Amino acid sequence: MRLMDVAGRRSLLLWTIPVLIVSLVSLVTADVLPLATTLHAAVSTTSIIIYICTFVMGFGPIPGILCSEIFPTRVRGMCIAICSLAFWLSNIAVTYSMPTKGLPLEVIAEFFNVASKGMPKLDHDE
Repeated sequence: MRLMDVAGRRSLLLWTIPVLIVSLVSLVTADVLPLATTLHAAVSTTSIIIYICTFVMGFGPIPGILCSEIFPTRVRGMCIAICSLAFWLSNIAVTYSMPTKGLPLEVIAEFFNVASKGMPKLDHDE
């Protein structure tokens, strides 16, 4: 929040959009191109870390800040509660729609262990 106050919302948003786009394009490119397993893991992990860090700096705080500023004072509390509810329901929908849903942690860990040993990737090579 402090960074947003110092740098300004508009400049942070304008500077983070290209970084978010580049990190997503590199993530998709790493999935599309036939890369070695280690290189694929490195590019994917780096892209995701850059995306998350950049999102937290630019777009992450925007919903909370905007919700607290756009509504009139007399209805602000109720509107912020509704916005928060919508935000959390959206997060729940995204969480439950992920492909690893329902797999035990041991299966996910084994998937990454097999991929790191140079074995063929399970769903990527098909």
